[in-house]
Amino acid sequence: MKTSGRTVAPVPVALVIHAHPDDEVFATAAWMRELATTGWTVRNVIATGGEAAELAKTRGDVEAARRQRLAKFERALDLLGSDSWEWLDRKSSWLDSAAHPERAVAAADSQLVTSHVRRALAQHKPGVILTVGADGLTGHPDHIAIHHAVRDAVRADGIPSDGAWGARLHANDIAAAKKHVTKELGKKAALGTGRTAGASHTLIDIDAAPVAKLRRQLLDVYSPGLGTKPLTKVAKTNPGDSGFLRAHFDASRWVVERYEAIS
Repeated sequence: MKTSGRTVAPVPVALVIHAHPDDEVFATAAWMRELATTGWTVRNVIATGGEAAELAKTRGDVEAARRQRLAKFERALDLLGSDSWEWLDRKSSWLDSAAHPERAVAAADSQLVTSHVRRALAQHKPGVILTVGADGLTGHPDHIAIHHAVRDAVRADGIPSDGAWGARLHANDIAAAKKHVTKELGKKAALGTGRTAGASHTLIDIDAAPVAKLRRQLLDVYSPGLGTKPLTKVAKTNPGDSGFLRAHFDASRWVVERYEAIS
């Protein structure tokens, strides 16, 4: 690109692809923030509105739940320095709702999901892609579907210059989080769905210490107290995977984010 006779390097684009709003906080916040503060344009792509987390508050009104969740998503992206967001499926037809399992990303044709990822890659031409690892970070079927779609898209179209990366916990992280839960909540306590055992292979580490305080704030955006209240209270309000990931953050002292290469 030339401006006034000078050649100006294009601003590199990072594409962050997730199934739901809040996945960016649990999975990719540290690397997103680092990219945003070092001159990258960070664009987020989501497959659903994360409606399930808000349905109790909206008495089952899916559209109201979507609006509430997207407002939180946009607040989180502002804090992370993300440039923009868009739907993976431009018709925003996928939902995160147990009442509509047929509209889950995991229920969609895998080739269709991949085609939407390929379209996004062709449009934005990212220098790096961030998503979740092979087990979806938590084993959530929608997360895994997104991982597979990103994997298949880069296999078809090529890996960006700075790679495609999936956030993942190591098996040691899972063990440490479970130990922390036992310590804080008692031997019979449990958090999470137990759908993931973590990776056994070596992962790369991203320094998450600079965003530790911000990540707590971001978790509170989605669920008040999730990032800042004691785990004993979090366990009562967030007993699922979000509570377990909070236990992981505590056990790891909020200082690391791990990734595996997608190829």
